[in-house]
Amino acid sequence: MRSFVVLTFAALFCIAAIRDRFIAVLFYWWFAIFRPQDWIWLDVSSFRLPLIAAGLLFVGSFLQGRLPRFDHAISRLMLAFMILAVVAFLANGCNPIGPTGEAMKNVLVVLTAVLLSIRWVENEKQMLWMLFIIVASLGFYSGKGGFAALLAGGVSTYAASNLTGLFAGSNAFAMGSAVLLFPMYFFFQTCTKGNYQIYAPSWLQMPIAHLVCRYGFLVMALGTVYNVISLFSRGAALAMLAGLLLWSLLHPRRFRILVSAAVLLLVTLAFVPIPEGYRDRIASVFVDRDELDRSAAARPHFWSTAVKMTAHHPVGVGPGCYASYYDQYDSTGGAFKRARSVHSAHFQVLAELGYAGLLVWLALVLVSYRRLFAARRAALSNPDTPHAGMYVNLTSAMIAAQTVFLVAGAFYEQAYNDLIWLIFGFTVMIEKLQSKRLVVQSTASKTTSGVRQTPVSLDGRGG
Repeated sequence: MRSFVVLTFAALFCIAAIRDRFIAVLFYWWFAIFRPQDWIWLDVSSFRLPLIAAGLLFVGSFLQGRLPRFDHAISRLMLAFMILAVVAFLANGCNPIGPTGEAMKNVLVVLTAVLLSIRWVENEKQMLWMLFIIVASLGFYSGKGGFAALLAGGVSTYAASNLTGLFAGSNAFAMGSAVLLFPMYFFFQTCTKGNYQIYAPSWLQMPIAHLVCRYGFLVMALGTVYNVISLFSRGAALAMLAGLLLWSLLHPRRFRILVSAAVLLLVTLAFVPIPEGYRDRIASVFVDRDELDRSAAARPHFWSTAVKMTAHHPVGVGPGCYASYYDQYDSTGGAFKRARSVHSAHFQVLAELGYAGLLVWLALVLVSYRRLFAARRAALSNPDTPHAGMYVNLTSAMIAAQTVFLVAGAFYEQAYNDLIWLIFGFTVMIEKLQSKRLVVQSTASKTTSGVRQTPVSLDGRGG
């Protein structure tokens, strides 16, 4: 039954995507994040459904002349990242001692998909629909996994609740869950009665649909928090706490939020079953170096190996090739086994894309933060602009989500994960759409008053 429902939905989705290219955007990200081909029982690999989803977006966009635009700082930095990845791959690469193209292909596909999505999103409703598909796709898994662990009496699901694709492995699943926790709560905030009538399509305007949407995301968020705990991922748990602290400080009622969070934490520790051994695992992060477990103690070695690797290959060894080069630069003689992961997104970029790649990576992070904070200030400074409240909540959620990724990314090799590039993409969408609103508001104010006013720029200063 599950297979029939999902395949029927995918077929209808596919037909709609042929007619409407924005639907193709949603179709692509549904397959990228939810991965229905892995969830159903039937083996449908021969149908190449992900390839169909990508083809509808990529080929359809090119045929209609909707090519990526590089008129934004983040878009240009993404282009620079792709070029540096190609240069590193051609200069070094993994051949003949390892895989020779999968990671390179993923970099090009993910970044191109994000850039094309930016081109097709033309208004706030479309932007929220795209975010809805992404958040609900992973939130279904993370919320379900968290409540399943809780109802089982508080069990650890480490190595048992792993997804495939970009969330393969407990750490990646926990990291992705923590990143999207804040967009989940954003939808709970946004699905008030008034906002729901604005953003939801007419065929979903029933009161019951509104309640399902609003409280469904709250349930997903709560389940997601426990999912991160049950997966025993120390990096994701610490990153989630950092994101929660930053998000709370950005909230207008920050004191109330912090007090409520403290009370909730005490109640959770007192009444909610915590998986056996979890407290000891989290505490192990703060012990002396000599007491670190093997996993935590190995990470500094992997990072220093990345630095040595880059010194010999300044342009990088190529996407996905750190493990293939690891044994050549391992100073321990295999004490931590062979062909190891770098266990850090930031050192991954350094080793695989070189010094220039790391500079572009850092620039992407800094520019994204700057533009998100600017968009938030602009929304707070112009509360009468349509969607101002939505922009305040959305930018806060994106700032917190990016922070979670950067903190957790210090421990996990996830630089090419879709989520961070989607956050960069949503930053571009937010800035462009909000700029249009501010220009319209400024023009309307001039027309109404008949007095020349100073245009409002996106960062809240005079233009």
